[in-house]
Amino acid sequence: MAGSQSSYPHMPRPITRSAAALAAPREAPGLRGWLSGWSLMREPLVFLEKMFCDYGNVARTRILNLRIYLIAHPEGIKHVLHDNHRIYR
Repeated sequence: MAGSQSSYPHMPRPITRSAAALAAPREAPGLRGWLSGWSLMREPLVFLEKMFCDYGNVARTRILNLRIYLIAHPEGIKHVLHDNHRIYR
């Protein structure tokens, strides 16, 4: 093995993050503003499709003081509703 060559070239290299990046809370990407999710009530399917296309499998929006987190992938839904339901409220 020479230098930084791995004995497993097909394996991805681990992602390293700084301690500050790990300590900082992460927020889901999404729309900002008091009425950013208002169209969710008018055209829910169009709104959800646009959110997931623009922001990925996890997104957030807001209607007045209510923060709404949207999860598209079945594994993410299982993680929140089944495996770790006690830490999400």
